Amino acid sequence: GEMKALTTRIIMAMALLSATISCTTNNGNIGEWMGRWKLTEIECNGSVVSDYEGNMFFAFQSTVFEVRKVGDYYEHDEKYGTWVDDGKGTLVVSFPDERYKPFEELHFSQERNVLTYDKVDANGFELTLHAADGNTYTYHLEKWE
Repeated sequence: GEMKALTTRIIMAMALLSATISCTTNNGNIGEWMGRWKLTEIECNGSVVSDYEGNMFFAFQSTVFEVRKVGDYYEHDEKYGTWVDDGKGTLVVSFPDERYKPFEELHFSQERNVLTYDKVDANGFELTLHAADGNTYTYHLEKWE
């Protein structure tokens, strides 16, 4: 019946979820950062950057920081770096590999990008960067998956 089908679906979803979680947590649980975050908005010195298309995602895994940019027709491009959270409101992101220079729209440098935040919140929170170009960028993130 319908109830049995629903139960089966729930069990399948839970199995899938635990499989996904076990893949990424075997080298330490990174707690609240875990998963993929949608970069919904970028601000520069308090003004919304109007030409940002809302097409980037941040993902945190053990020590790897991934930025994914989604284009038309679901094509996407990824950049990889490293990240360290001091647990006191400072996140340091670097892109040491020449092949994965950060996307220009982010205004990240390849070396240390020191981002500050109040509290990691799945409903949405902000990371702030005082960039090398003298501007202050604010990144609005919401939990995606």
